[in-house]
Amino acid sequence: MPAPSSFPSPPPRPLTIEVFGRAAVIALPGDLRHHADDGLVRTLQYAVACGHQHLVLDFTPATSVDRGSFAILVEALTNLELHPHGAVVVAGAGALGDLLNVRDGDLLFTSFPSRPDALRALRDPSRRMQDGWRTASLSELTASLAAETAIEVRVGSSV
Repeated sequence: MPAPSSFPSPPPRPLTIEVFGRAAVIALPGDLRHHADDGLVRTLQYAVACGHQHLVLDFTPATSVDRGSFAILVEALTNLELHPHGAVVVAGAGALGDLLNVRDGDLLFTSFPSRPDALRALRDPSRRMQDGWRTASLSELTASLAAETAIEVRVGSSV
């Protein structure tokens, strides 16, 4: 029998930033709701303040994303002062990547099946990345996401 714990589930793992040249990879582990607070916003702002022109949001270690945390992520990105030629892309295949296809989310970001694929694409100057995240309307996004019935996505499930 496991020892008693004050946590109903393990505490969330921290967000991590790994640097690859001008790109910062931000790994989003566990349930994104645990990071949908000032920690996520501060991490994004820190990466940009350090001079990174490109951000890779790595959903590979994520286990769950809901519409509220996704909306907070998009809002944080619209408020960033990222380099005009900078890009925000998403890495992570499967059900979490499928979330971006819900209600035109694929127009917000260019999505790649893996982190290496995303980093490789960012090194290609001829590759155009989606940048709808720069001008996304939070109210429109929230209303659009609210119209979906099965918006929470867990690893191993589908939208």
